[in-house]
Amino acid sequence: MRGMSGGSLQRCFHILLMGFQGSSGSSGALGIVDELGGQYEDTFNDVKRQILNYFTYKAVRTVLHQLYEMNPSQYTWFYNFIASNKPGDGKRFIRTLGKEKQELAERVMVTRLHLYGKWVKKCDHAEIYKEISDENLELMRERLMETCQMAIRRYQQRETWVTVALSVLTLKLFFFFHCCSDCPGTTLQKDKVVYDSKGPCCKHFP
Repeated sequence: MRGMSGGSLQRCFHILLMGFQGSSGSSGALGIVDELGGQYEDTFNDVKRQILNYFTYKAVRTVLHQLYEMNPSQYTWFYNFIASNKPGDGKRFIRTLGKEKQELAERVMVTRLHLYGKWVKKCDHAEIYKEISDENLELMRERLMETCQMAIRRYQQRETWVTVALSVLTLKLFFFFHCCSDCPGTTLQKDKVVYDSKGPCCKHFP
């Protein structure tokens, strides 16, 4: 294709993705409408709207790629249109596009219907349910392992400090019973080493 590079196409795909995510909330994630303790919404209208918007986004991306290969002038125009009109709201995007270039709007509409038809044939609801369930279990297992590892590390740290304290105490007792207890002027009173006025005979104790 003359005058166009793969980098410009990638930039436009990035604009498309940001525009779609922007319609789903500031974080780019699909938000949960219901609040805890409220009545659960059984209609899932928000999910259907997101599906429609997403297939519009995929159709726009598909058409843009086709124009990149076959019609450079229309690609440039469509690229600039997308940059100014994010396809996050599919219905509004196509309505606005139809006022500018009706043939492109119709092409996007036909393409998104075609893509949805292909997806319906390939979509396995039982498989998706299983994937969600497996992913939930995996995440819970990971969190449980992290919690156990943190508990083990805390226990090991406490055990290390106890071991060090016991080692120091054992060392002091060893020095006392094998050295200071035999030295003149040194006595043990209530677990304390007491020296006479001449001072200690060794420097194992402060």
